[in-house]
This record gives sequence, structure tokens and C-alpha cells, in this order.
Amino acid sequence: MTQARYTRVATRIATDIDAGRYSEREALPPERALSDQFGVSRDTMRKAIKLLEEQGYLVSRRGSGTFVAPKTLRSAQSSIDGWTDYSKRLGRRAGQKVLSVEIIAPPMAVAGLLSVTGGTSVVHVERVRYLDDLPLGVHESYLVLPQPKRLTRTALEREGSLYHLLEKEFGIALAEATDTISAVAASSEDAKWLEVEPGSPLLRVERLTLSKDLMPIEYSDMRHIRAYTYDTAVRRRPQP
Repeated sequence: MTQARYTRVATRIATDIDAGRYSEREALPPERALSDQFGVSRDTMRKAIKLLEEQGYLVSRRGSGTFVAPKTLRSAQSSIDGWTDYSKRLGRRAGQKVLSVEIIAPPMAVAGLLSVTGGTSVVHVERVRYLDDLPLGVHESYLVLPQPKRLTRTALEREGSLYHLLEKEFGIALAEATDTISAVAASSEDAKWLEVEPGSPLLRVERLTLSKDLMPIEYSDMRHIRAYTYDTAVRRRPQP
């Protein structure tokens, strides 16, 4: 079967990116110039760019253009890492914008996951997470904490890492986590913070984290642009 023209164009651009002919975060030429360069229509070029966005090669910013995405930030399930620690191991600079820190009654589904009863309050934290100043994800966390008022916006902004803050201020050691992965369309609110179009594909990672006594401590709902990928290793269960 003949390969679609836009797929061939996307493959050529991806090859150039992999070969280092484009730098990370470098702006691509305008759509019209790319169409002329590859000898295709603007509609074909638009489809090629969309495919590259879905594959994590490019990121489009409303009003700014299309840029080469950072090398994929990979998350592995073999250890419980926060954004800050994992970014450091990659030699990248992590950042955050704290949108809110509030004490709330959790939604019923979240209360069930955290094993809390009606009337129990949790801390709800919402942040935009950055990698080298590029917004890559919107993270929401629901936390069951002793003395929840001690987790403040100021403390989180100062520490920079929620997991570090839990260990330092609350003495909570995290033991294990279960992640659930799915694809979602960007809401208008997420699109605003991630600088993408509403409806753009996002990678959603829902995580339930347990403390060392195996009690649920955090449920998080993380939505990432496609420049983020998720890796995990699985092993076949031994047969009896």
C-alpha cells in the first residue's frame, strides 16, 4: 500500500530531528515555507505537523508557532519519582506554577480510592509542571495528611517538590504506587496552561501512592502533552 504523502513528509522531518538538524525548542519555519520546501499543499503539511505532534516530536503553541519538543521525558514505574527528581536525573530543569492549594471534601470517587469516609477533608493541590521552562503537564493531587493546614502554597513553592515536602514536613515515606494510563482530550482549562488547542491529545496518568504502612496517601491526576512518554516494565507471573 502506498504511504500517504503527509506521512512521508512527517517521516523526513522526524529523521531530521533525530539526526540533530533541528535543535530542541527550535521554531519550525512557517507552514507556507514548509509546504514550498517539501513541494506539498498546506493541507498535507498541516496533517504532517499534526502527526508529528501526536508522536511527540513537535509542540504547537497558540500564537507562537510550532517548535521541536524536548527529548521525551520518560517515566518508569520501577520507582516512585517526583517530577523534580526525575528531571534532575535527565540533566533537565524542572519547574512548577502552583495554581491552588486548598482543603476540600474530595469527590466521591477520589474518597473511595483514598479510603476516607464522608466528612474527611483532603488537601487538593493543582500545579503546572515545566521542563526547561516548557509547560508539559497539569498535575492535580489529593492528599490525606495529618494537620493538613501545614501544607501551604508558600511551603510548596519554596520546596519545589511535593514529595520532598511530604518527607520533610510530615515525615511521610512513600512506599509504592499504582499508575493507570489513558488518553484524553485537553479541556479548555488544561489547554490554556499547556499552550495547546482545546481538544489536543494528552497522556493521562492517574496514580495512587501508598505510604510505608501501605495506607493511601495521594491520588494524582496528571495530564501531559505528547512530548511526555511513559515506559514501564512488566514480568510474566510464574506458573505454578
